[in-house]
Amino acid sequence: MGNILIVIGFMIISGNTTGIILGSLGFMAIYRLIVFSEERFLTEKFGQAYLDFCADVPRWLPRFKGLRETISNYDFDWPAVAVKEYGTLFTSLMISLGLISWKLKLTYSLDQNKIPVIAATILIVATYAIVRFLKKTERLKSMR
Repeated sequence: MGNILIVIGFMIISGNTTGIILGSLGFMAIYRLIVFSEERFLTEKFGQAYLDFCADVPRWLPRFKGLRETISNYDFDWPAVAVKEYGTLFTSLMISLGLISWKLKLTYSLDQNKIPVIAATILIVATYAIVRFLKKTERLKSMR
């Protein structure tokens, strides 16, 4: 679900109504095929245990029952997010920055905003490089 929201967000940033509709529908169709492929693999690997899990957990829309209790008893592990998701975060931020830069260019205002765009690019790339270095040298690890 998160990937679908990310891609739809990119399309909204683009601002092209036709692209938003067709791109969102196309991505959701492709993503549905990916999910079905993963489910087939997991069913073959885990059998009935996975089928039981699927019967208890909705595929597309989350259930919010019990969310407050789960969150109140959960210690969020920022290092785990950094270690596992730094590539996704980097890509999402760079695509968003690219789309915003493109829109600025279309409105002839990229020249007036070069410094913030360059600063944001440097900040995103530097953060990615630091997290990647810390992960690869095993200085950044999950707390669990």
